Amino acid sequence: MAEATTSAPYATLHDGKKAPAFDSFGTKGELYGATITVQAESGSTVQVDIQLTDFFGKDLATVGSCLAYLSDNADGSTTGTAHTTSPVINTDGLMMILLTDLAWLLISESDGDISIDFVDSSTSTVYLVLVMPNGTLVISDAITHT
Repeated sequence: MAEATTSAPYATLHDGKKAPAFDSFGTKGELYGATITVQAESGSTVQVDIQLTDFFGKDLATVGSCLAYLSDNADGSTTGTAHTTSPVINTDGLMMILLTDLAWLLISESDGDISIDFVDSSTSTVYLVLVMPNGTLVISDAITHT
């Protein structure tokens, strides 16, 4: 039996799997990574900005989603400590609660942006861990409340 063919171009990913090739601008590819920026604490709030990216490191030009959780370790190997106030979306994205104050499904805006406010009136340090579709982890710098 002959193998099916398609006119859609395919690219070989780093793990050898085939995936639909990205468009000519590389901005409409599927979610592959993220850039996380932890802002300085203001009052008791630390704003964390997330930019989801494609295989080429370009900002997503579509809505993307990923699992996220807090960790007490910089390598993402433990569950984090919940904040005194539940984290909330700042201006970008959507947060679906999976485990109160510790784990979420994050959904970006149509440009791959997500912005979260972490509020804590006590002292704490945690790391936001994003689970990419291929299973890799993208881990933030320390989210520290003083």
